[in-house]
Amino acid sequence: SNPPITWQDYSPGTPEYSLAMDEALLDACDAGEIASNLRFWEPAELFVVVGYSNDMDREVRMDQCRDRKIPVLRRCSGGGAVVQMPGVLNYNWVCPIPEAGPLATLSGTNVWVMERVRDAIGKLPGLSGRLSIRGATDLCVDGLKCAGNSQRRKRGALMFHGSLLLNAPLEEMESCLQMPSREPDYRGGRGHLEFCVNLNQPAELAKAALIESFGASTKLEHLPTSRAQQLIASRYGNAEWNRRGK
Repeated sequence: SNPPITWQDYSPGTPEYSLAMDEALLDACDAGEIASNLRFWEPAELFVVVGYSNDMDREVRMDQCRDRKIPVLRRCSGGGAVVQMPGVLNYNWVCPIPEAGPLATLSGTNVWVMERVRDAIGKLPGLSGRLSIRGATDLCVDGLKCAGNSQRRKRGALMFHGSLLLNAPLEEMESCLQMPSREPDYRGGRGHLEFCVNLNQPAELAKAALIESFGASTKLEHLPTSRAQQLIASRYGNAEWNRRGK
């Protein structure tokens, strides 16, 4: 029988630790130390995160961020730049890569996870029938983006994570981000405020729906904190890594 799918709600507070824990969980799963796991975290402060291969100066209003002392970090997965802020709920799913089935491929994983997220959020009050998956991994309500997602794959495990806009100050997207260098067709050149929307849902309801949709049952007791600390030292707390991803 398969080990139980675990979950935990763990917001370590600092931007660096928040990103490092996502990757530490992926590493732990890749090493066979944990099975499938769903983690939630919520930002305590405003910061910007660029995708692994993004050009920071192209995607972010760096002068604004410097003036306001807003941290700009780089994550280990693909996708575009996001503004992390109170009112955003992040989820991070790690699981072993099977030999067959949807999770065996990158595109199959996109579909499998996004359908679970869509079905979960679609159960929240007032959202039934209004959600769709657009682009590769955008979740939309009435055609407006309410969550961006990305994945990273190692040899034996994958990580799929996303940021749900629940009750966030969306104007911060306009002040911190430039128009993205790559956009899905359905965006149609719309600015951040015309393109994104809050779900206006409490985080506790969204978490409970996602836990049910992913089939998570027990809490993960021991987080890979020492691995996360190592990743802060080598990556997320390192200006060279954040600036250039090397």
